[in-house]
Amino acid sequence: MFIPLEVQCHYIFSLKAPQQDRFTMEKNVSHKLTFLDVLIVNKNPNFSLTIVYRQRIFTGLLTNYLSFTSYSYKVGLTKALVDRAYL
Repeated sequence: MFIPLEVQCHYIFSLKAPQQDRFTMEKNVSHKLTFLDVLIVNKNPNFSLTIVYRQRIFTGLLTNYLSFTSYSYKVGLTKALVDRAYL
């Protein structure tokens, strides 16, 4: 189910937030909306398509697994990449 953007924004802005917090809103352009590395395509109201979104400045550089980096960072990076692959 796809909730219209106006309803989502009304809910977000109706929440009581501290004065220093700022919210921004993106409107969809030609039925497309980017959100947290995901491109949401909504041409049909009953169905939404999600695609991995990369900005034009994306370089694709990652940390080498054999580099001098902590093991927990390497495991976290590996888990994140596997999760993103199954998105």
